[in-house]
Amino acid sequence: MGLVGAYLELGCTFPVAQTRIVYQWLRFEQLDQWWHWLFLALLVVAALGYVLFWYRKDSREHFRPIGWSLTIWRLAALFGLLLIFFQLERRTEQRIVRDSRVAVLVDTSMSMTLAGTPSAIGLPNSLSRSEEVNRLISQSDFLERLSQQHQVSVYRFDQLSRPTSVAALSKVSDASETAEAVVNTDALEWARLWCWVGALAAATAMLLLLVAWAAQILGFKDWYPGSWLLFAGTLLGVAAFVLAALAYVPNPQYSWAVLFGADMRPSQATEAQESTAEEAVATLPEDWAEALAANGTETHLGDAIKFVLDREASNPLAGIVIFSDGRSNAGVDPRELLSLTQMANVPLYVVGVGSAQSPNNLELVEIDLPKRLYPGDRFSMSVLIAGSGFAGQQVTLQILAGEKDAPLSELGIETEEQVLIEEDGVVTGIDFQLEPKPLGDWQYAAKLIVPEGDANAEDNVQTADVQVIERKNRVLIFAGGPTREYQFVRNLLYRDRDVESHVLLQTATVASSQEAQEILSEFPAGLRELSNYDAIVAFDADWTQVPDSSLQALERWIAEQAGGLIMIAGSVEMPKWTSPSAAGVRADVLRSLSPVVLERRGSALLASGRIESANAWPLELTADGRQSEFLWLTDEPKSSLELWGDFQGVYSFYSAYELKPGAKSLLTFSDPTAAVDGQQPVYMASQYYGAGRTLFIGGSELWRIRSLGDAYFDRLYTKLVRWVSQGRLLLDSDRGVLLADREQALLGDQVVLRAVLKDERFEPLVQSEVIARLIDPQGLNTPLSLRPLADGSQPGVYTGQFPVLKPGEYTAQLQLGGLGSEELLTASVKARVPALEMQRAERNDSLLNQLAVESGGAYWRGVENATTKDAENASILESIQPQDQVAYLPGAADQAFQLRWRGWLMALIAGCLTLEWLTRRLHRLA
Repeated sequence: MGLVGAYLELGCTFPVAQTRIVYQWLRFEQLDQWWHWLFLALLVVAALGYVLFWYRKDSREHFRPIGWSLTIWRLAALFGLLLIFFQLERRTEQRIVRDSRVAVLVDTSMSMTLAGTPSAIGLPNSLSRSEEVNRLISQSDFLERLSQQHQVSVYRFDQLSRPTSVAALSKVSDASETAEAVVNTDALEWARLWCWVGALAAATAMLLLLVAWAAQILGFKDWYPGSWLLFAGTLLGVAAFVLAALAYVPNPQYSWAVLFGADMRPSQATEAQESTAEEAVATLPEDWAEALAANGTETHLGDAIKFVLDREASNPLAGIVIFSDGRSNAGVDPRELLSLTQMANVPLYVVGVGSAQSPNNLELVEIDLPKRLYPGDRFSMSVLIAGSGFAGQQVTLQILAGEKDAPLSELGIETEEQVLIEEDGVVTGIDFQLEPKPLGDWQYAAKLIVPEGDANAEDNVQTADVQVIERKNRVLIFAGGPTREYQFVRNLLYRDRDVESHVLLQTATVASSQEAQEILSEFPAGLRELSNYDAIVAFDADWTQVPDSSLQALERWIAEQAGGLIMIAGSVEMPKWTSPSAAGVRADVLRSLSPVVLERRGSALLASGRIESANAWPLELTADGRQSEFLWLTDEPKSSLELWGDFQGVYSFYSAYELKPGAKSLLTFSDPTAAVDGQQPVYMASQYYGAGRTLFIGGSELWRIRSLGDAYFDRLYTKLVRWVSQGRLLLDSDRGVLLADREQALLGDQVVLRAVLKDERFEPLVQSEVIARLIDPQGLNTPLSLRPLADGSQPGVYTGQFPVLKPGEYTAQLQLGGLGSEELLTASVKARVPALEMQRAERNDSLLNQLAVESGGAYWRGVENATTKDAENASILESIQPQDQVAYLPGAADQAFQLRWRGWLMALIAGCLTLEWLTRRLHRLA
């Protein structure tokens, strides 16, 4: 933009906060070669020389001011042509501002429930870490002040792989940016001043020119003062023209009347005063305490940082603010993201909360004992203790017992033991062998008597309810032949004092001897006979020898009376009822009871798989399998998973690849060559069937787990049998049963409840929903809706679910027959805090400081330090520098300006040539 463009820009009288006016000489972009400018310069010089030469020659006989005047008019006309050639254009560009952004990450894992940051002199904080952060965010102006320079997003992060958005605040724009666009009064006054000065100059110039011309007309040709009047009028005329141009041309929104002092019409004023202000928008939670509740079971700090970096990759992110104790125990290592923060130029501003020293605390992590006991049979009670700050000390552990729901003070001491606390963070396990109480419902408790200095006395006691019943678990072992697995399981259950086992071996003779309380010669004929059992374990049974009526009774026994069935596949008898010729009631019932789709032999699916493998392949636990406690080979899921990894595996499998709706795959055969469309064969699967449970095992080789130890095989089958028997053992009423999909859960898990109900006529209960009551560990009683299965395949079956948010025991209750009925179905789930979150509870200064320093940010210990400025450190609000990005969006050419600009130039050219011609005629020049 040249000198004229600069003058024109100064003449703009309508500035808008979000726009700017740009003047551009378009011909400058076209003349992009050096010789273009040389050629243009030669033309201009030639034109100047031509004009000066001829006007000097023509005016030689006249006074010099006359020649000067003619030269000025001709040069002004040529200058106007040159301006037209350069093509001046005016555009209004829209100012686009991408506001600086800040993401606030708040740790909401369980470790944030521990004591907050101690004072500078070491006094303990009465607030928890979560409450310390919550007070800053919800009760101070921290977010409001942060939003004055940035757009703010608040996230919570815990066990999820991506954080959850909690709040968002838009930037509170600066007053100069949000003020309404109004008329620039100063610029308008200057334009009006130029108009009046230009008008005065034009009037004076016209007067002077008229006098000079009149002298020529009246014959005063040699009147010397007249030549100077002509020259003065020429100069004043050019000046008037320029002043009027500066006032009128760059202001196409104003008419001459406005420029000369008239008021604008209402429509003009309204149009000029359109508001560009935008109010700040905030999306905030109604309850900050609930939104930032610390209930996460893990801390995914690295995943949270990566999520923000990915999400804000294209935005001007000024920094990430992190409130955490630094106990990142899952997901991506935060240190691996430092290179990403450096490349993206995103500093981390980290506030570490909590104490750098782990609080002295002993905790009863878990107690485990059977829910059902039998009179006279000793049982095992396991207690897990974790602690910090008491390593090497001995504490007293008491086992208490008494009536169910009795206060802790009324429970009697059964036994006690001195326990040596190992190093910090290590879980200590203690087992007690106890005698059960008489028949009835009882409460057992474990209580720690700890020395002074324990930070939390509430986690020193845990309780559990048990029921002492008279009958044992009754199991029918049904086998097509004496396989090795059958023999191991038969002997195991025969030795189990809690089990009464009956055996039906189809290949046995009358004289055969079997380890069992009773040996059967035929399958139970009807529902009455099947009601004597809680579970049936079928080893590759020849179901073709079982009457259809018995199989129909078996289906009713499972669906209506909560029976349990374990179906173990084999290659001898199973093909008889899975073959294409085995259609009918028998095949239909067995297929419906199976959790997996049993394809008929000879199908395309089986043809693509294998029944036998040349090598042993490990069995892989699925996600559902890892959460199923009846597959744990030890008391801890981690060590159990390691044992499954050490297991050499099995050789044979049944080609089952598809699950029934609602079924769960627990184990898969890992040979990759056995996969079909990327799906491995299902080796173990489970499902609820009505009130009962069925389990499918794809072969009789789990006995190979004995290579790890006999106890692991015994434990596995004992728990499998107990799991499928739970429906019968927990049957509270002939009209229904209420079941939970797990007995123990971790915080954050979803527990599924299943109710199988009948009406007064013992027909399946059909309603749109049933309402159970859920009692949480703190005694809060809330309704829980259970709805029928979506596919309607099992009338009378209702399901629902609830999240586990607090440690302790959850109890679900469902009353049958209305408020006056005494029939009450119950199911309970014990919830515990993962040891991963609470074993190491001290603030991780090393990690947090590294993240802050290497990313270019800053680290503060405690919320108070982060919000206070001292001589050495700035506060967190002062440290975060805005990163606004400003750009201008080009607009279309201003047509009104083009009309005024070109019209004014044409007036200049025509006016100058006209004045020149008139003067030449009066002075008798050619």
